[in-house]
Amino acid sequence: MMSEGKDKILVVEDSKTQALRAKLLLEGEGYEVEVAGDGEEAIEKVLKWRPDVVLLDINIPKKDGFEVLREIRSREELANLQVIMLTQYGDVESLSKALELGADDYISKPFNEKELSARIKAALRFKKLQDKLIESERLAAIGALVVTISHEINNPLTGIIGHCQIMLMNRDKIPEEFIPRIESVLRLAERIAGIVSKISNLKKASTKPYLGEVEMLDLGG
Repeated sequence: MMSEGKDKILVVEDSKTQALRAKLLLEGEGYEVEVAGDGEEAIEKVLKWRPDVVLLDINIPKKDGFEVLREIRSREELANLQVIMLTQYGDVESLSKALELGADDYISKPFNEKELSARIKAALRFKKLQDKLIESERLAAIGALVVTISHEINNPLTGIIGHCQIMLMNRDKIPEEFIPRIESVLRLAERIAGIVSKISNLKKASTKPYLGEVEMLDLGG
């Protein structure tokens, strides 16, 4: 069983020797590593396993590296996936094409282990910065939405509370059996008003885990 929290690297290389070399190096640095030997397997693993970085050779069977890269960049949900191309030393034409198709970086074959390690680390740093930016934008959007909703709720809620209070002030004119119901409505309305107040005063939205993978807005308190 793999440890949770490890960065995930997919090595796409049809040479078993080179794939094993990269796998052992990266696992030795604490990454979780999978290997794909052809383009179709690479796309399947990208979609199912969702790696953080793909180390992608160009010359692979079934679908070459360009086709795999094109497929990755066509999918919005993979926009932040970092792709490092493996190119033959001096192959400027292939390198240019890969960068035009959306590759994030490249490394020449046969790769130098220190260079590969450094480029993987750089790719992961960039991905984490992108992820933080996207999360900040998402939470800002949630915050704006809930504040807008709170204002829409507040007006009718204020009316309900006011009417309940007026009725209780004139309880001698109301049948006795209705009083507990009015008091119950007032308590519930005041509870909702407290939640709305917290939402209205939100300065920064945040979420917390709830029921496994579900997240809910954290109002604090």
